[in-house]
Amino acid sequence: MDEEKPEIITVDEPSKWLAAKDVKTEISINSVEGEFKFDVRALSYTEDQHIVKSYPIPDPPEVKRGRAVIRDYEDQKYLDACAEMRFRRMVATIDLCWNTIPGDDINEKSKWAEDNLWRGGDMKNLYGQIMGVSGFGSGKKRDESCLAVKINKPEDWIKASRAPSIYTFKRGNVEYNFNVTGIKGTRVKEIETSTNPGPAPTEFPIGVMGKPDTKATPIPNPKNPKYVQRCEELAQARRVLWLDECLGFKIPGESMAEKVQWVGDRPSGEINELVGFLQLDVMSYRDRTDFM
Repeated sequence: MDEEKPEIITVDEPSKWLAAKDVKTEISINSVEGEFKFDVRALSYTEDQHIVKSYPIPDPPEVKRGRAVIRDYEDQKYLDACAEMRFRRMVATIDLCWNTIPGDDINEKSKWAEDNLWRGGDMKNLYGQIMGVSGFGSGKKRDESCLAVKINKPEDWIKASRAPSIYTFKRGNVEYNFNVTGIKGTRVKEIETSTNPGPAPTEFPIGVMGKPDTKATPIPNPKNPKYVQRCEELAQARRVLWLDECLGFKIPGESMAEKVQWVGDRPSGEINELVGFLQLDVMSYRDRTDFM
């Protein structure tokens, strides 16, 4: 029996790119007891970023190996802390995208899951399905947009360089196609310059007594909270500017804050994979600053 051909939707205006809250479906997971069905929705980019920020993966401890100081990625406390943060991310995602898990906070919700769900594999499968609905792993460049073009003169190269590529996401039996164009180098530099947070603020290093050593030379602190927030805000703006330039429509919003919010409401995996495609394939972009 021939496979049913998917419906094709070209996303050429904002209304065709659904918000995560509107991407809903029934998913199935195979359990040892049979098939379980769940009604879920996609996780938005803003929600995903909040979860990642709220439950960060810790840095491994530093240990001495002879004269060298290295990170110990096998430290058991570090591994346990990583596992706990990943579990909390999983609980928070399911709580948002399936149904409210009992508990007033993430600690109570995580404890409820640990006390009442006896097959952890089911929970992992549900989380994986939700991330799939959110677009993770479902995007790809359409093969028919990859054509062999003979470049004989500069004008040919200009024409070929400006031709759009097609990047597609599949939801069920529907394919959503985005026509994606590149950005000229001068515009890439303008965006890079306008979203560069500048150098990190300098601070006195912490002395042996646990207080700033005001006699020492100040050093840059890229983890300064205000600087980190500024970097995050400018990184969001840069993604919006890229999408504004590369998609076949403008991101809705009168201000950058409104545009960031609109993008943040889209499914997280679709934003991540589309921006990744822009960076690595369309623009061949490489950061000149370390704040992504």
